[in-house]
Amino acid sequence: MWRFYKNIIQLIISPDNGWVDIQQTSIPQRAMLGAIWMIIVVAFSPLLHYVYGNDTMWLNVVKESIMILISMGLTYFIAGMVMNTWIPKINGGVENKDKVTIFAAYVTSLLSLQILITNILPLSFAILTLWPVYVAVIMWRGMHYMDVDARNTGKFMAVVILSLIVPSQLLIKFFLIF
Repeated sequence: MWRFYKNIIQLIISPDNGWVDIQQTSIPQRAMLGAIWMIIVVAFSPLLHYVYGNDTMWLNVVKESIMILISMGLTYFIAGMVMNTWIPKINGGVENKDKVTIFAAYVTSLLSLQILITNILPLSFAILTLWPVYVAVIMWRGMHYMDVDARNTGKFMAVVILSLIVPSQLLIKFFLIF
């Protein structure tokens, strides 16, 4: 489990080296378990608003926790379905469900970090709204891990952005309406 979190930090600091480490050490079941634990930790992070004493009602904290749990969980499963369908079409028919599982687990965890950091810090930082852009860069550096040829960079980025970043951001915004 600690290797999963070490790889997350490695992806943030040096995406190229992070994907190399992931290729050498990751097992799909452990990556999926790491992502589930990360989503659970992030889902409990709104409790800090209650601890900080921001006049947040207990019911709103529970609602936000459930919203995070559902939106990030759905993001992971949407990404798995979309990527398992489209990545083989991009990389010449090579189907590797283990790599898709690992890729989706790590990127979903990276997207969850935006919520975690926002909830941990009592202040808001505008730079955190750009976090999905940096995650897109990390995904771009993961092309070699996913065995995608450089000629298909645009297609790959469209698939991963539409399957990971867009659902995570849209689901969170959707749930905030309610």
